[in-house]
Amino acid sequence: MSVQLILYPQNYNGTYTYTSNPVLNQYVADGNFNSGLSASTGTTNNQPSYYAVLNSLPISAWKAFRSTGGDFGACVAPSISGSGLTLYSNTGTTSSTGVYQLISNLTAGQCYEVKITVTTGGGTGIGAGALYMNNTWATNWATSTGGNPPVIWHSINLGIEFPIYAGTITNTFTASSLENVLILDYRAADGNSIVISNVSITECPASAPQTYTDLSDGQVICDLYEEEAIPLSLSIDDFKNVAEKTQSYSKDFHLPNTKRNNKIFSHIFEVTRSTDVFSFNPYIKTRVILKEDSYTLFEGFLQLIDINDKEGEISYNVNLYSEPVTLADTLKLKTFNEIDFDELKHQYTKTNIENSWAGNLALDSTLPSGSFAGSGSTTNVLKYPLCDWTSNKHIDASGVVQFTNLEDAFRPFVKVKYLIDKIMSDAAVEYTSTFFDTTHFGNLFMDFNWGADISITLIGQDHLSLRLSNGSYLSAGSWSALYPTNITFFGMQIGYWGTFNTSNNRFQEDTDGTINEVSYEILIESTSGSTQAIELRWLKTSGSTTTTIDYQTITIAANSVYTYQGNFSISLDNGDFLQAQCKPASGSVIREKLITYGNWSTWATNTRTSSGLSFGNKIKNLRGELNQWEFLKGIFTMFNLVTVKEDDILRIEPYADIFLTNSNTTQRNWTDKVDISEINLKPLELVKKTKFTYEEDEDDYAVNVYKKATSGFLYGTKKFNASGFTLSQGEEEIIATPFAPTVIKPIFDSYDNDFVVPTIYSGNDDGTEFEGFENAPRIMYDIQTVNLSVGKFSAPLVSPQFNGKMEFRQFGHLSTLPTTSTTKDINFGECQMVNIQNLTTLNLYNEYWSPYYNELYHSDTRIMTLKVNLTPADIQNFRFYDTVVIKNREYRVNKIEYKPNTLAKVEFILIP
Repeated sequence: MSVQLILYPQNYNGTYTYTSNPVLNQYVADGNFNSGLSASTGTTNNQPSYYAVLNSLPISAWKAFRSTGGDFGACVAPSISGSGLTLYSNTGTTSSTGVYQLISNLTAGQCYEVKITVTTGGGTGIGAGALYMNNTWATNWATSTGGNPPVIWHSINLGIEFPIYAGTITNTFTASSLENVLILDYRAADGNSIVISNVSITECPASAPQTYTDLSDGQVICDLYEEEAIPLSLSIDDFKNVAEKTQSYSKDFHLPNTKRNNKIFSHIFEVTRSTDVFSFNPYIKTRVILKEDSYTLFEGFLQLIDINDKEGEISYNVNLYSEPVTLADTLKLKTFNEIDFDELKHQYTKTNIENSWAGNLALDSTLPSGSFAGSGSTTNVLKYPLCDWTSNKHIDASGVVQFTNLEDAFRPFVKVKYLIDKIMSDAAVEYTSTFFDTTHFGNLFMDFNWGADISITLIGQDHLSLRLSNGSYLSAGSWSALYPTNITFFGMQIGYWGTFNTSNNRFQEDTDGTINEVSYEILIESTSGSTQAIELRWLKTSGSTTTTIDYQTITIAANSVYTYQGNFSISLDNGDFLQAQCKPASGSVIREKLITYGNWSTWATNTRTSSGLSFGNKIKNLRGELNQWEFLKGIFTMFNLVTVKEDDILRIEPYADIFLTNSNTTQRNWTDKVDISEINLKPLELVKKTKFTYEEDEDDYAVNVYKKATSGFLYGTKKFNASGFTLSQGEEEIIATPFAPTVIKPIFDSYDNDFVVPTIYSGNDDGTEFEGFENAPRIMYDIQTVNLSVGKFSAPLVSPQFNGKMEFRQFGHLSTLPTTSTTKDINFGECQMVNIQNLTTLNLYNEYWSPYYNELYHSDTRIMTLKVNLTPADIQNFRFYDTVVIKNREYRVNKIEYKPNTLAKVEFILIP
């Protein structure tokens, strides 16, 4: 028997350490100047290098050029010798001379490094030379010959070296095409020459292809005591204990004080030891693999419990535990405050609220690549359903439900799947779940209420009432302001106020970062006997910058009125202007039309709020303290989820999908492995009653009213009673902490089943005073957008942005309304709802818990404990969703206690 306990470095994250070496290709032909020059061009042209390239096309060899007069002085042609390339200069007049070469097989967009070795530098006085390492006359240029279309040459642009000293000039460039031209142009007027011994072009080392050697993941093998047998308890779900999810672990065992182990544990027993980032830290998890005869028995983590010193013999007392336990330990220390929600920052406006219903919430910034919130600048993971958060509402004389504030009806909900993905990603846990990927689960959202006393900042509201008289005729071909009538009626101004400037007839903002939510309805009249063309717009002016909004080009029929109407949201800073404008094609025939009696309507409303609702501030106020593991465990409890580890990936599925309908299940025959000399067979110890429920939110008014009316029954609860099991005693609670149930009901008793919303507010005992409160988290389905057949709502009460709205997004604990035979319910059990008919039976208990309880409380279910001769191969290949056949009876394995060289103790569940 060979047992190996393999430890990984505590900073191990699944990657390897290695030695990397860049693969550098050479792209310059004859970089040492051993082959001479293939051609040399002398010219009086005022652009010598440009002329040479056009008339002696570049190839993959050196060609030379020099000035022979004209704007540049004449100089000796470049030459090559044993020392390298020599470039000469004129004395008194600046000359131009150099070489060029076609550099081929480049990769467009790749970084390349150029090195030019100068063995003899130029002068430094008057007329000293400079080396131009590019075509100074044009970046790209076309040949005058060579086909139609002409060949386009791309210059490598490396700048200028001045003065030129002996040494190596290093520069980089990014290739613009597969072929670039390298030009070295020496210009001087002091008669000095320079010598270049080598020119090299290779990939930049940082971005070059790499070769990897010395691969290592840092794993080490611990020394064990001779004949050490590490006892393991293997399980993924305790069938007997419904409230707990047991995972695999080992009992405590000792590691000897050897040189190898002391090095691994960094001599932690030495209280005077010095530590660094590589020292063993007992507070950081250490990945471990336990093998026997090369078979993997266990993968998980090692924990150092204590260090024993017995009569001078030191040993390390450790144990092993599995990944799901590690996940719990990690997340128990983390809250939602540690999740980065900045990508979901957005503006809290009527437009955004409404856009969220269709999954198009506009974000302040484009989502980063790989975001769980999607891509682009909109998302469907955050929505604003209509919810009664404060009961701050009433029905007006027209039967419209009036909410006092926008936030009384609309606060954010975030998709549960998005939250799980963020938590798992931050914890560096890779998982898979067919269940989480279902449409059904993807429609679940959790509320992010911001608490009782925190609301969105309302800066002000402008209510521009009426155009009570016809306006003046507008001039042709120019933009003219549109505005309402400003009058005083019995001492009360009813035209406009707030930020509307009556001198310039425009909104004039006085606060930075303000969101202006504008709704408007303006009548434009043509008094012409023929059709007239007009242009309409809203214009934002910010300093010298203007932005056009809701631009329209309209042809008005003869003697008719056009209604220019719409709504938009825009951010304004202090000093910005916003104005409605019209530009007629003809003069003296277009004007604003008065609003006649009986048809009065608001000319425009503008609600101004503070900019940017951010998950970093207000929304995290309440949910930020929510523990991440508590949230995840609550989801596990709701849906009776089980975790198994497969190929280093956590698989998370409901109990039935793991144990009852799993297509990966293998049936294994262990008949010849069991020791039948001692069999322990006994019935389960079961409680008589089990209550499945949520946390009770004691301040929830609707839940409390329901509880009083139903003799103490908590909304959404399921009570399981094994009345036929007369020997069973006791009661157990399965609580989906931290979540609370949510009552859904018609918003007022006078409305029918269309206008059903969640109610989450507190109230006094006599039901006369209500307010928002810091509610426990709520999970709800995103049901649908409801088009009301009866009923309307407005919000806020003053200058409503939703004005007589007959549409809203509906959330609740039911997946559909009205209910059908396929409606799912995230209440645990059936309970009478408030003015909602036709209950559904597809609740949490019936869908996810009853398969388990049907087995647990079956009269034939037994626990059988046997000793089994299991090999390391058996342990490695066994999965707890596999079944075992012993003498033609099928069992499920509940737990394995394994110790090398001894019979394993296996606890079986007899499957009815």
